[in-house]
Amino acid sequence: MLYRCYTESSSHYSNYGGRGIKVDSDWFDYERFIEDMGRAPSPEHSLDRINNDGDYTKENCRWATKKQQSRNRRNSIIVTVDGTDMQVNDYCEKYNKSVHTIRNRIKRGWPMSKIINTPTKGYLHAGN
Repeated sequence: MLYRCYTESSSHYSNYGGRGIKVDSDWFDYERFIEDMGRAPSPEHSLDRINNDGDYTKENCRWATKKQQSRNRRNSIIVTVDGTDMQVNDYCEKYNKSVHTIRNRIKRGWPMSKIINTPTKGYLHAGN
């Protein structure tokens, strides 16, 4: 976290420090970081920023699994279904839809009602 935010030679610097992402100055002290965030609940959890454009702060960080983190990226596509915002992968998982098909429909500019209500083809997603 500190390395990619403050070390220009880091291969990840452009995505963190280079975008202006900072770390709460209190967190330069590891004990203070643990005081604020606690320890990771399991080996499968790592620190995640809730708002990817925000800094590493107590209010903007959480412990998350790789699956949660993979769905919380700058390039994630958010859809609104029945007034609820959700990431495309969550939508597809919940409604048994093909991620590939739904992403393609979004890229093609389909209206949300057509994206949701048009069945997907293929044997992988029975019932669509």
